Amino acid sequence: MGKRVMRFLKPLVAGLAVLLAILVLNSLIETYRWDKRIVEDMNKQGFQLISQTKGSAPIVPWTIFYPYVTHITLVHPDSIKPFKDFIAADVISFNRNELGMVESWPRIVLFDCASKLVANLADQQGRYESQILRPDGVQVKKWWFEMNDQMNSYFCKDVKVAR
Repeated sequence: MGKRVMRFLKPLVAGLAVLLAILVLNSLIETYRWDKRIVEDMNKQGFQLISQTKGSAPIVPWTIFYPYVTHITLVHPDSIKPFKDFIAADVISFNRNELGMVESWPRIVLFDCASKLVANLADQQGRYESQILRPDGVQVKKWWFEMNDQMNSYFCKDVKVAR
């Protein structure tokens, strides 16, 4: 009786091991490819990729040498307009967290090319003009963040900045 059970269990355990290996491999591949489908779909809607952030996971040593994309930001070129002394644009960002879940964040962003800062003007929660700008038009610094080089290159390359 024991030999019959072992004869039955060996292929079952081997099959489960193969299935587990396939799931792990698929998870690793998805870690490096999750953004590709989103960018392709958004490109079809007229959006362009303007920023990509890569990261690594300490528990997965090879990611230190071969980092994966953790965040992407896209813009629709038709939405880029002047707004006061800034450039405003509709952007959408996608983040992939440690659990593999992808979240999106559409919003209107202000770009200040002179100081290389960026702030959220509006999102699905509301409009923030009174928080990010004082009544005299001066920036409220705590709501402005450093613009990364990719965004600076995209939005400010043809803008003549007065110093």
